[in-house]
Amino acid sequence: MPEGIEAELYRGAAARVIGRPVRAVEVHDPAYVRGGLAAVDLAAALVGTTVRAARRRGKVVYLDHEGRDAHRVTLALRFGMTGRLLVDGDAVIDRLEYASARDDPAWDRFVLHLDDGGALVMRDQRRLGSVELDPDEDAL
Repeated sequence: MPEGIEAELYRGAAARVIGRPVRAVEVHDPAYVRGGLAAVDLAAALVGTTVRAARRRGKVVYLDHEGRDAHRVTLALRFGMTGRLLVDGDAVIDRLEYASARDDPAWDRFVLHLDDGGALVMRDQRRLGSVELDPDEDAL
């Protein structure tokens, strides 16, 4: 599992998507979505929203989204031991201690495609991370 410093680096990178609308959501691994939602439900909740904040609590990064109708949702990103965050093709951390040195796009588990052509990607070799919509933050 990433330490606090890695999570903070990911939060800082995620801040680069603040103010950018979500055009599409790709879930390459349905088991990566937690909290009882199907991948299609996650996409329906996020497409058309704009990222308003990137914050962190412990080792979890939260992206707060707001829709056109003032509907708000929060996306939690958990990275597990081998999860990495890429924003607009740039990796904040090149290699993790317990992950392969290879950088394989086949390990992309979750992608937020943004209106401007950019993307936020969770790349996780061992599938130990997850994404969740509107998690119970007080349960941490």
